Amino acid sequence: MITGKTLSLSNKFQDFSKYKNVVLVDNIFNFKKTHKSQKIRIVKNKVKNRKHIDRVYSYCEKIYDELLKDISIQLNKIHSLNNDQRYWEIIIGNWLIDFILVCHKSFLNIQKALKDKTFSQCIILKTKNHTLHTLNTIEAANATNNNDWNFALNSKIVEFLVPKINFNYKSTNFKNFKMKFNNFEKNNLDKLKKFNLINNFIKNKEVFIYKTSLPFVQEKKLEIKLGQLPSYWETKEPKYSKFSDKLRKKISLNNPNKDKLNKFLRKEIPNALPIFLIETFKKNLHFTKKLNYPVNPKKIFTSYAFQGDELFKIYLAEKIKNKTKYFCGQHGNNYFTAYQSRIALDVKTSDKFLSWGYKNSKERIVPVSNIKCIGKINKKTFFDPNGKLLILFDDVGLNRSPIERNDLDHKKLVSTFSILNDFNNKLKKNSILRIRQSHLNEFHGYYYKKFFKNVSFKIDIHKSNIRDLQATSRLNYFNYYSTGMLENFILNIPTVCFLDKDLEFHNTFLQKKLKYLEEAKIVFYDKKKFIKHLTNIWDDVYSWWKLNKTQNSIKKFNANFNLSNNSVDNLVRILKND
Repeated sequence: MITGKTLSLSNKFQDFSKYKNVVLVDNIFNFKKTHKSQKIRIVKNKVKNRKHIDRVYSYCEKIYDELLKDISIQLNKIHSLNNDQRYWEIIIGNWLIDFILVCHKSFLNIQKALKDKTFSQCIILKTKNHTLHTLNTIEAANATNNNDWNFALNSKIVEFLVPKINFNYKSTNFKNFKMKFNNFEKNNLDKLKKFNLINNFIKNKEVFIYKTSLPFVQEKKLEIKLGQLPSYWETKEPKYSKFSDKLRKKISLNNPNKDKLNKFLRKEIPNALPIFLIETFKKNLHFTKKLNYPVNPKKIFTSYAFQGDELFKIYLAEKIKNKTKYFCGQHGNNYFTAYQSRIALDVKTSDKFLSWGYKNSKERIVPVSNIKCIGKINKKTFFDPNGKLLILFDDVGLNRSPIERNDLDHKKLVSTFSILNDFNNKLKKNSILRIRQSHLNEFHGYYYKKFFKNVSFKIDIHKSNIRDLQATSRLNYFNYYSTGMLENFILNIPTVCFLDKDLEFHNTFLQKKLKYLEEAKIVFYDKKKFIKHLTNIWDDVYSWWKLNKTQNSIKKFNANFNLSNNSVDNLVRILKND
């Protein structure tokens, strides 16, 4: 065992297993075995309070605005174009903000670690032959949870800061832009392909409807009510080629007047930008003209294609240049309630943002209703009075944050199993745990092995249709503030939620809203009171759920925030008239 204090920029145990006193700056790891005499500490940039979070996001937003302006100029230069900043923000904005947030967390962790001057050595990667680039935006998001990618990022930060410390170089088989993360959904419903034949005859659609989050039938109703034939649009993958060092060197973002993090970002971004945007952008721009999309729509409506559908984003930016209006719909619960939503680019870049109920005329936000529930209200009862307790778990592995959040994943699971273990036999026997693929995939399956592998509860690993599970359940229990909760309130599905006061990343707007649910005994923060409530209502959940107090509290929570409408008529009116 090698003595002396060692700073390890790698989170792989085999890289620091021989060292007795180790400090890590990345907690995305899994100890398979550790030596009894080994001391391991992890440096973390934890949340202090809400002011701290607000300050950090404000800082990252400021850097984003400055970088976006300069990157837009450089992209126009290398591609011989003259597009405005909005054009490039639609295409690169999501990648850029994620990159800034992740670098912020790692940069501050490393700065914090290096304040300790007693390190005898630092385990580092030779970064000369490694860049941080990926093929596309979604692959980049997945890369933030990749061990080798984070090792490369941490090593680049330390090299940039040039500390007085001995480097112990490690090698890795990490191959840039070959992570093989799939970002295109596979639609096996072959019957939808017949709509492709229709597309050939409707090149001049007034409104291009694409990936709206609406139930399939309602999306087709929307098209028909807009006076259009229903269509099916297939997602295509962009063109890719090899990284070009020569082309990347043409990108210059240097600015000596910026702070250290800003300087680091400006140094690394030219080589970190996705392949689709640099080496093959011209090919992809040409490719979008061959897509079977409408040639000159007056309006485009989507709810999530702006995230990682690269060809659509290029198509969208091109059409906006020709005065097409861009309408974007809300697709999740964190809009207007979480601090990260302040940098919601779909709200910022669209001409009109169609919310589930929130209204703000200054930001062109127009309330519609909970889009995901249109057409489902009162159509089917997702409730069985003699059914199971369906327990729904949050995803794990979120790394695209400027402040440490992974501790919350562990905390929520410890808390949830503390509750489950204190259930009476009746509740235990009737519980189904609905978990995500991330519990199996992230951190080498750490969370699944630690919490779920040997439990006696029935487990559904995101395989069954959620509505089918709800139809055989008498009560839904969420261990986090979820989009599913908002849907349940619209569909009138009996729901409870236990929170560990872990809503640091949510603003005061949500805190005020949640008080209504506390009063109705839907949201709990006290474990004993929560278990007592479940025990009391278990034999007749529906009587509690239908109480005037419960229903009125849900209405107060939903008001001007999570509206109920079972028709696409509001969407039709907005898309026709606005």
